[in-house]
Amino acid sequence: MIKVHNPLFNIRLRRVRSLYTWQLITDRKGCTPHLINGQNTQLGITPDLYGVYSSRQAATQQLRELAQKHKLCLGLLGLEKINTRGCFGLQIRQCMGACVGKEERSQHDARLQQALEDVQIHVWPHDAIHELVQQQNDWVQKQRVHNWQYLGTHCGRSGEIKPLLKNKGFDFYVYKILYCTIKETNN
Repeated sequence: MIKVHNPLFNIRLRRVRSLYTWQLITDRKGCTPHLINGQNTQLGITPDLYGVYSSRQAATQQLRELAQKHKLCLGLLGLEKINTRGCFGLQIRQCMGACVGKEERSQHDARLQQALEDVQIHVWPHDAIHELVQQQNDWVQKQRVHNWQYLGTHCGRSGEIKPLLKNKGFDFYVYKILYCTIKETNN
């Protein structure tokens, strides 16, 4: 209801025009995160996506915080330039030296993937539309979802299907609710 009426002073639930996410690209050198616009990719369908952010600055800030926490090289993450002495983080002992060969690149990449694990956007686990069923006595309600998007509700008592008026694309709040629900039903 809040999203339908979109209250003027509800700042946290305002529509975000574009979403950003990190995609890990692996080549012969190793893993490198690339910031991509969520409008240009299918969130929840494309693998190796990490985090959903409302701006480039929020995405970069989150990656910087993860780098500091896990001692990742900002140069290898593409957040700063590397000179002959290494990145700035190496000079102040916040980098373990993957930029100058003190640490194996594979170890750095493993720490990067571990750091991003908590914010991973999981790929939709089903081949088709999935129905989440709620039942109590003779009342049955089915919530139809596909690709982490809510499609509508089917009420067993009235027999009518109430489709969602307009599919608004990927919604991070809907994704979080659906992921927790589907994860519980699979366990």
